[in-house]
Amino acid sequence: MATTSWETEPASLTVGDATISAQIRQTGPEGDWHVTVVISRAPDQPLLDASEVTSELIDQAERPVAPVDRDTGLLVEAGTSLSASTNANFRFDLEAAPPRELRISYRGQEVRFRPRPSGP
Repeated sequence: MATTSWETEPASLTVGDATISAQIRQTGPEGDWHVTVVISRAPDQPLLDASEVTSELIDQAERPVAPVDRDTGLLVEAGTSLSASTNANFRFDLEAAPPRELRISYRGQEVRFRPRPSGP
């Protein structure tokens, strides 16, 4: 099965002291949609619990599609003395139509992205 990557508009948004971005991949024409939420923030902060991050795809009919799988527990963090990034992974079972919108909530604050196919 081919994997198709998608970009988001905007590429990132600021929520409090963090910057939120997302990577979206579709596996096959009727396959799963994988969303990786990337949270960039200052180093040396307590690890994030997966429950502090939610993700929802909105289909073409403007209906929310809840994830069928997601990370749980403490999220792994990587970084340097200047910044750190944490990834939260979600999997959605969405029909072949591309999503209309991606909604991400981080510590209760929501941001919205428009998915679009990667490339020129």
